Amino acid sequence: MTFSLRKAPALMALCLLLVSSSCKRPTDSQGALQEVRVRLDWSPWAPHAALFAAQNQGYFKDEGLKVTLYVPPDPEATIKLVAAGQDDIGISYMTDLAFAREQGFKVVSIGVLVPHPLNCIMTLKRSGISTPSQLKGKTIGTTGVPSDEAFLSGVLRTGGIRKDEYKLVNIGFNLAPALKTGTVDAIIGAYYPWEGINLEEDGYPVNVMMLQQYGVPDYYELVMVARQNMLSQNPALLKSFLRAAVRGQQFVAAHPEQAISILKAASPDLKPEFLRASLEKMAPLMQYDGGTFRQDPKKWKDMIQFMESSKLLTGPVDSENAFTNKLLP
Repeated sequence: MTFSLRKAPALMALCLLLVSSSCKRPTDSQGALQEVRVRLDWSPWAPHAALFAAQNQGYFKDEGLKVTLYVPPDPEATIKLVAAGQDDIGISYMTDLAFAREQGFKVVSIGVLVPHPLNCIMTLKRSGISTPSQLKGKTIGTTGVPSDEAFLSGVLRTGGIRKDEYKLVNIGFNLAPALKTGTVDAIIGAYYPWEGINLEEDGYPVNVMMLQQYGVPDYYELVMVARQNMLSQNPALLKSFLRAAVRGQQFVAAHPEQAISILKAASPDLKPEFLRASLEKMAPLMQYDGGTFRQDPKKWKDMIQFMESSKLLTGPVDSENAFTNKLLP
């Protein structure tokens, strides 16, 4: 089975190549490739397709970069380690970046990797539960992540359900098994292109309630994070990285089956069928404005206001300085 993403016009691709060739590369004085460490949030799969395609096709090398993409043992430490300079770029979450800035970490989102929520409320189809209003009196499993509980509360308010009218159970990251066994009636914190696919492949069709359809602001699931001082100290490196990533995204759009093979090589434990299904589900989300990972100021403002009203943030966070589009091609 094959599918196609929205292909960027040939003129766009040509312009990107011309821009890439005319801009100063971030190589050192001897012309050696400059090393860049990129800390991922998870095992390589559909959201990372653009980055691995850029690496596989030599787009990073074309920009004078030697990029290392790696899966860390502790993804929750990504932003702190990027802020400390251990890694140059980290793949993290919009909410986590807001938390980090509240705590004083000088980090900035330089581009969007997944421009809409993957997180959702999920139930088994056989339960007959498909809307928030049907969760009254039900048991809902969560990872214990505070933002998930805030999202759930926001969604259930749209269904007229108070916090004392459902039971919340912290099951960590054992979300799918708990749903399969009937330990819980619903889960939040699972990704529909990951747990949703795996559940359906195991014979458990699911209903998915998208958070942004029920009172939660449409937000960026994954962003690319860099230290704030890199914007002034080494913008050429970040611009080169993003130019290559844009080309990688266009490659994925034009060659999805080859992109699946690239991801399979990076994640040998994942089945090609799963990678194909996840990339197909994510295809509508990966149709960026010009393929450039551009960020909308309103989305940042709306999400930070939601986090403030939900008491997730207790200190001020300036949404305008949490991100930049200035490095994008």
